Amino acid sequence: MGLWLNVGSSSLALYGFENLDKVAFPGVKRCDIRAGLPYSDATIEVIVCSHTLEHLHPFHELPFVLREMRRVLLPGGVLRLAVPDL
Repeated sequence: MGLWLNVGSSSLALYGFENLDKVAFPGVKRCDIRAGLPYSDATIEVIVCSHTLEHLHPFHELPFVLREMRRVLLPGGVLRLAVPDL
């Protein structure tokens, strides 16, 4: 069983997840995802990323971050993304 990540958590630290944000909050690990995810390949079972990706540059930052998520996700892992619907 791999780790569960909450990427771009802000101050909402989810129980059972490793919570990441560019700003440190209680229960949240400081991590700028634009520099990569600090995990080995295929070690994450679940990634949740809600209302974070829209803050990235669509051509320069977003493709890299999505590749990083794929890199760390276990085969058959779950990636749940939520972005605003304009």
